[in-house]
Amino acid sequence: ISHTASVTLTITPPPDFTLAATPATQSVVTGGSTSFTATATAQNGFTGAIGFSVTGLPAGAVGNFSPTTVTDGGATTLNIATNGAAPGTYPLTISATGNSINHTASATLTITPPPDFTLAATPGTQSAIAGAMTTFTVTATAQNGFSGVIGFNVTGLPAGATSGFNPATVTGGGSSTLTIDTGGAAPGTYPLTITAASGTL
Repeated sequence: ISHTASVTLTITPPPDFTLAATPATQSVVTGGSTSFTATATAQNGFTGAIGFSVTGLPAGAVGNFSPTTVTDGGATTLNIATNGAAPGTYPLTISATGNSINHTASATLTITPPPDFTLAATPGTQSAIAGAMTTFTVTATAQNGFSGVIGFNVTGLPAGATSGFNPATVTGGGSSTLTIDTGGAAPGTYPLTITAASGTL
């Protein structure tokens, strides 16, 4: 005699969590700060504390998580201070560990140089008869999104000579003409220094 009875076996996935980092990319000027959000989402009844860490930061940069751990899943903010880190693109790996389970998420940190400008003067040499006038062209070229107002100055003129820039300032880069009236200056060769300034630059 044989009889049967039916039963059901259900195999469930083990408790786990997923990890995501947003945004995928952050860009910041050298010396500035930025942040990513790391989110651990519990699955299959996961419970427990999850801690975070990050690798791939450039030398000089510092990262910390707030909060440092989450319970049963949650979000944390990775705050990054670039300090003196060199400009460049840095792939980061954010890790989350809880109950001996580890997951990683990728993000990219881009550090850009600060806004700046270059300065050039042409020609390198001008010759003028005593009492006559001459000019140099001064060109400031914006870099890395510079958009400030630039003023000009010249030092090294001999006694009796006068000078002026036209225009006196340029915004976001541009050219100005330095006109020198030699006036009663004594004949000679005079090295001049032209300075362009905008704020602390």
